[in-house]
Amino acid sequence: MLIRPNGCRLAIAPGFFLLLAVFFYLDQGMGFLKWYGLAACLHETGHILAAKLFGGQVKRLSLSVVGAEIRFDYHRIPSYGEENLVALAGPVVNLLVGVAAGTRIPLLAVANFGMGAFNLLPVMPLDGGRVLSNVLSEAFGVSVSDNILLASAGLISGILLGLGLILTVCYANVVLLILSAWILLGSIWKNNDFSSK
Repeated sequence: MLIRPNGCRLAIAPGFFLLLAVFFYLDQGMGFLKWYGLAACLHETGHILAAKLFGGQVKRLSLSVVGAEIRFDYHRIPSYGEENLVALAGPVVNLLVGVAAGTRIPLLAVANFGMGAFNLLPVMPLDGGRVLSNVLSEAFGVSVSDNILLASAGLISGILLGLGLILTVCYANVVLLILSAWILLGSIWKNNDFSSK
């Protein structure tokens, strides 16, 4: 489904509703879902504000099984360093909010630290993957960067899939299993629609 509010395309995939259903099921009245939602909004706000510093505006907002993903339009081609700052802005906001929340609002702190750490994994299309791709592309070229990122995605996805299977069997928690499968498939298919360039 695509909507166009103020020229920005909004895409909502069926997987997004699956993600909400899984989180709602796992929440079990603990109230974690609202803090995770706030952490996600803060994360994406960090990206948007950083992109605006370099003349970027939101072109597309996609809601999928891994949450929100933003693609920006720039008036000029941003440098690798500028793209890295935009990619790192989301996790940095999560880190700052997590530290500020501390023990006063522990669920908000946990949600922000978790989201920031997950997004720093060095696989595409996560923020850490974007940064690694830019660094490797500038140093060795795009083809070498793609090969290293694919190997990184395979290794990390394998570890996460294993942990996800353990969580699924022991605790009926399928979130990590879904996310790790998505990371692996996204890396194999090199789906650049999720890039925030």
